[in-house]
Amino acid sequence: MIWEYVYNTEFVAFKDCYLSGCGGYCCDISKDFSIISSITLPLLEEEYNYYRQKGGIQNINDFKKEEFILQNGKKFTLYYLICNCKGLCNPHSMRPLICRIYPFIPKVSFKGECEGFLYASLFDVIYNDLNHPCTLARENKEEIFTTLQEKLKPLLLKPKLIFAFKTIEILYTHLLSRLNLNEDLSKCNKRLEFLLLSRKAWKSEAFKHEISQAYEEIAKNFGDFL
Repeated sequence: MIWEYVYNTEFVAFKDCYLSGCGGYCCDISKDFSIISSITLPLLEEEYNYYRQKGGIQNINDFKKEEFILQNGKKFTLYYLICNCKGLCNPHSMRPLICRIYPFIPKVSFKGECEGFLYASLFDVIYNDLNHPCTLARENKEEIFTTLQEKLKPLLLKPKLIFAFKTIEILYTHLLSRLNLNEDLSKCNKRLEFLLLSRKAWKSEAFKHEISQAYEEIAKNFGDFL
């Protein structure tokens, strides 16, 4: 079972990396946000079911469920864990996939081939390799890329996970199109918070079509999966 593999694998393992000077950035909201005060962790429905079956993280009690309908009528469901653990999740072994592969996610082809990497969090789209708050993103990315390329192989055989990673890439692209990265970080953060709360970058017909088209292309290679 793929989720058993995920929850028994350390994808990015750097002991005590929070002591490197980042202040535990990955698990904290250390940004110029006015409203967002928690980290939202997305899980596919199958991951959420496995996570709950195994007991989950004891100090995360809040979650949200959202159903999406593609232009072709296909439906898929996401669950969001609302996390305020600040790195003290209990048990640590129940961290979801998005935490396990942070600070990167794979950029994938419609066939599931890894073509590179993107920052895993939409909070991080305004950063680059020099100013990213995460020490691992700045100093250890090549080592992480090599490890992830190997350890993610079983996941990239699963069309629903390929679709999830491709969807994040599309979210990322449309979000960046609404940001001016030449502005100072404070202004970028304010604009980013507005876009994340309003979802304005993702309300266009072009965005919806691109998501639906991604499903169709992946389904050509793997068959229907929703």
